[in-house]
Amino acid sequence: MRHGCILLKLRTTIAKNDTYEKDLPMQDPKLIRRRLLRRYRKLGLLGGLVFAIWVGYQLGYTENKHLSKALHDARQTISALNTDNNRLIAQVNKQAAKHAVCIAELDEADKNRQVSLRDVMECRDEVALFQHVMAPELSGGLLSVEVTAITQKKAGSPLYLVDLVLLQPRLQKAVISGKLDIAIQYANGSDTVTVSPLPYRFKFFQQATIEVELDLQNKPNMLIFSSDVYQYKRKRESFSAEIQWRRTEERLKWHEEH
Repeated sequence: MRHGCILLKLRTTIAKNDTYEKDLPMQDPKLIRRRLLRRYRKLGLLGGLVFAIWVGYQLGYTENKHLSKALHDARQTISALNTDNNRLIAQVNKQAAKHAVCIAELDEADKNRQVSLRDVMECRDEVALFQHVMAPELSGGLLSVEVTAITQKKAGSPLYLVDLVLLQPRLQKAVISGKLDIAIQYANGSDTVTVSPLPYRFKFFQQATIEVELDLQNKPNMLIFSSDVYQYKRKRESFSAEIQWRRTEERLKWHEEH
């Protein structure tokens, strides 16, 4: 609308100039030529202005068309991305649920495995006890040592109390005697703690408790027992046994929990 007003004003001005020139009397040819040049210049400016307006319109129309197409494509892309994003979120939630179920199943399987291992450990202990006491013919030795409890005197204390039961597995029992040497070996395999020898004399069994002072910086690994077994003041055999400290603690802890 604004461009149309400008063109209308230019046409009105040119028309006034033409009327004015027609009304003028014949003058100098140079003056007439100058006026004609001025007229043609105005016509050229008018044509250039019209051309510029047309070119600007075409460029604006083309740019607007391109922008409209780009906006339409962008909206379609956003819609497609939103659809993919919702699908991926659903897949992630599904996988997260499966992962949670798998973790729960693994935890349950691990608990069952721990229970099975403890059951196996308990069965081994019962079999060992059966061999030592109930079925002495399966064991040819005169002496057997069982650890029944390991107790720390108080939290953070290096002192431990170890409860022992000394058994005579043989069916035909007679009084046996001797001194039981006890040592605790640390996990590094080189350092050991020696306990004062435990004297014993019994026919069936003997209970005893020993006090052990351990290095809290090192971890105990093995209980080592050895003794010369005497019967009727004569040496009948040399006894030796090794019991894992950790396995004994785990077995005793499991019995306390159950």
